[in-house]
Amino acid sequence: MARDLRVLLAALVAALACETAHAALPGPPFELSVAPGRIVEGGTATIEIRAAGRAPDDARYDIYLVWALGERAIFLTPESSWSAQPVPYHRAASPSAFSPAPTPWRAVGPVADVPLAMVVVPSGVHPMDRERWTFRPVLRWVTVQPRARARAPVPIPLAAAAAAVSALLFVGPGLVEWIARRGSTGSQPTR
Repeated sequence: MARDLRVLLAALVAALACETAHAALPGPPFELSVAPGRIVEGGTATIEIRAAGRAPDDARYDIYLVWALGERAIFLTPESSWSAQPVPYHRAASPSAFSPAPTPWRAVGPVADVPLAMVVVPSGVHPMDRERWTFRPVLRWVTVQPRARARAPVPIPLAAAAAAVSALLFVGPGLVEWIARRGSTGSQPTR
């Protein structure tokens, strides 16, 4: 628990430092939405990037979705996997010719509060070269919750034996009493 809290605080400090340092930059020419904001591990969220109309028509940008971990980062690929290497979510995107296409993100993990940042840079610029950023990053938080563990099924022979014992315990005393009564009032054998 203490380790989880330290990781969360480190991510929060990194995200705030990033937001503070780049607050003077203009907003990017794209908007990011992730819905729902809470998903179960293995569940699916929808990521949608749409043009915001804040850039020249001929400009081209690479769009990265980044889980920032201080000075390190991992990148969400369009195939819903994480990569240690920069992989653009959209390459050479133009706001004037960009058509939004909601894409599913299958959250296979990790279980955590994920600070998902959209970093938009001119095409060809490395996304971690903060000196060359022309737009401030957009941050969205997504909570990936653990999947509920299924109970192990009871083996059929064990279940059948438990049912038989339960039936005997329930029916047994009544059956013994019925046999005893029948024997005392029943007919005598004929000779």
